[in-house]
Amino acid sequence: MNWDLTAIFKDTAEWEKSFEIASNLIEEVANMKGTLNDKENFKAFIGLNEKLDMEIEELYIYSYMSYHLDMKNTEQEEFVQRMGILVSNASMKLSWISPEIISIGKETVMGFIDSDSELEQYRYPYDSLFNNEAHTLTSDKEELLSYFSLFNSNPGKLYQSLTVTDHENEMVTLSDGREVKVTGESLSGLLESEKNQEDRKLIFETGYNCYKRSKNTFANIYASLTQKHNAVAKARNYDNILESFLSYSKIPNDVYLNLVNTTKTNSEALKKYYALRKKVLKLDDYLTIDRFLPLVDYNKKFTYEEAREIVFDAMKSTPVEYQEKVKTVLQDGWVDVDIRDGKIGGAYSWGTYGSHPYILLNYDNTMNDVFTTAHEAGHSVHSLYAKESQPYATHGYTIFVAEVASIFAEHVLLDYLLEKSTDDTEKVYLLQKAIDDMIGTFYRQTLFADFEYQANKLAEENQPISEPVLSGIMKDLYMEYYGLDLDKEETKKLVWARIPHLFNSPFYVYQYATCYAISSKLFADFKNEGDAGFDKFVNLLKSGGNTYPFEQVLNVGVDLREESTIKAVTDRLAELVDQLEDILG
Repeated sequence: MNWDLTAIFKDTAEWEKSFEIASNLIEEVANMKGTLNDKENFKAFIGLNEKLDMEIEELYIYSYMSYHLDMKNTEQEEFVQRMGILVSNASMKLSWISPEIISIGKETVMGFIDSDSELEQYRYPYDSLFNNEAHTLTSDKEELLSYFSLFNSNPGKLYQSLTVTDHENEMVTLSDGREVKVTGESLSGLLESEKNQEDRKLIFETGYNCYKRSKNTFANIYASLTQKHNAVAKARNYDNILESFLSYSKIPNDVYLNLVNTTKTNSEALKKYYALRKKVLKLDDYLTIDRFLPLVDYNKKFTYEEAREIVFDAMKSTPVEYQEKVKTVLQDGWVDVDIRDGKIGGAYSWGTYGSHPYILLNYDNTMNDVFTTAHEAGHSVHSLYAKESQPYATHGYTIFVAEVASIFAEHVLLDYLLEKSTDDTEKVYLLQKAIDDMIGTFYRQTLFADFEYQANKLAEENQPISEPVLSGIMKDLYMEYYGLDLDKEETKKLVWARIPHLFNSPFYVYQYATCYAISSKLFADFKNEGDAGFDKFVNLLKSGGNTYPFEQVLNVGVDLREESTIKAVTDRLAELVDQLEDILG
């Protein structure tokens, strides 16, 4: 099963024509500089700029999707490079747009929108543009801050140099004489497959040598980042660092704080799970290196056709309209299924507003691939609902809600499989998978968000930030969240140094957890309220990106400032752990 990309462009000639149109549109929009304070010019600008955005979107997505099917194809790589040049050119020639619109003033711009019903669809995007006006400085101060932009990127570059450029993977000899190479990509797989705990310890220590050798350097890099965050927050008149990262999307600080506080004070089920694993695996000490070990051997295979039918059957518990959309996004031509030489790894859902969502899989016939199929179908259904319900200006949804539909689909599939299965081995596998996924997506990301918050608070308070300080925070968090004592695993305290998001995308990881919480709350509502609960879920998908993400979820009855929203996840975990305990005895 392969993609049929003719829904975007019929052939290369059509792509070339679109490329020429986009190039000309860049010049047309650029020539409107200095004219946007007139309503008719402003309206004409919006039309041209949106047409340009849509052309570039189709060119960009088609180029990359074609390239992803065979990344050894140099011809396709050339199209990607041309797109990079086009986007860079557009960025340079159109960098004046936001400053000019802000200079016109919110009152004038919103007046244009108020007086013309055709412009109403652009209200939220322009309100969003003005949202951080209070934190935009005078032009001379903005220019002064811009002089530090290259310098500010240095901590991230130093981190990449240590972890990628100058990093060398190491070989390790196991107790049975086998030699294996330990890489960042292979580490978790090796910890899962090796049955000897001493071998797992050796593998882990080898994998963390990079961080152990340079632990003080990593700490200094992270300290410099927190100091930068503090300086920017003060310069831009934010009350604190957290606000400086959340206010752009109008996310209240209480959302973040409620997430970390409620999660770590409701971790009993998580600690119970690890105690159960210790008992079943017959371990004297349960360490973090043991969390990858499977509780049962389960190797049942499923063809893609079987997986698709399983997903269709699972979704029969949902309303017919949703079922039909799942079938639509998994139809032939919309999914590229097989593993092939040169094809990009992983899985995703992507597409254009003018065509339809496409799903990329690297299907390997495992139960995990069945869940991946449901997950990506959830993303694509989200995109369908958003496109059908929203104009181009507001169809795109943010990362804050992006995983809700995919996780919801996995919840539906899990309940279906557990109810249908008569095989205890399969049930244990399913429950372990669900629990481990929840830990990785929700608990682990929340723990990292907590770490980030605490470390940056130290910067605000002008406290020293060193390796012992950072590792001490991590040690305390592992005990609070997991009940695991990192004094037994000194090197594990350095896990903060292994998380690129903490260095490259500050205050980002919490959104994985909020997505999980939103999805779990809506799934609980569906189970408790039936169609009325499901309507809340669909209404969120239909909203696309038509307002600030916190308001989107609030509009469907999910308040992330309330403990009950976060407890929808912790309660779900408790339910799954209890089921697992009942089976294992």
